[in-house]
Amino acid sequence: VACGLRLKPILEAIRRGYSQSSEIVRSESKGAIFGRLDIPLYLNRRGTNLSWPRTFPVLVSQATAATPENQLVVDALRQVVHRLSGASHFELSAERTYCLNLLRWGREQLHSEPWSGINPARSAARLRREAEHRLRKRQTGNEPAYAEFLNWHRQWSISDSQISSDDFENLVNLLLAFPPGDFFGDRVFEIWCLHQVIEAFRR
Repeated sequence: VACGLRLKPILEAIRRGYSQSSEIVRSESKGAIFGRLDIPLYLNRRGTNLSWPRTFPVLVSQATAATPENQLVVDALRQVVHRLSGASHFELSAERTYCLNLLRWGREQLHSEPWSGINPARSAARLRREAEHRLRKRQTGNEPAYAEFLNWHRQWSISDSQISSDDFENLVNLLLAFPPGDFFGDRVFEIWCLHQVIEAFRR
């Protein structure tokens, strides 16, 4: 939940300037050739193409948002939604409310542009390496937002068996970030008081 709360503003910053690349797709051009003629397909169809005006198979460049970093965003969103899907077993509490709100937000994101048209084609580890390479080359067009996302993803993917001493403080801060608000501090204080009472009875 803490990771999900941090992901929301990062995704908003990315959506204000998400990266794109170009891909070559097949299309049809009527009357005149717009784009690059697909010569092999044109030769195969030349004897059977009797339509008027004539249609020509062409190759055109088309913008796509399916870059490695955006595929990684979609993969992370799916993981967050999957983990939050178990929120229904929580008792009625602030934590459950946060879970359900984040779950609804995550599902809305996956069904909205540009994420709805993107399907991760490779593993998360490979997508991350490709995204980091593109970020170093300044090819994303929105370096601050994607750099923050990759930092978030590193913390999201961290394992307690792999954590280093340098990451320990960041992990503690991340855990203490949930749930945000003054009531969290009050709850910690209440738990501390109960602990002190138990220790007093033991003495």
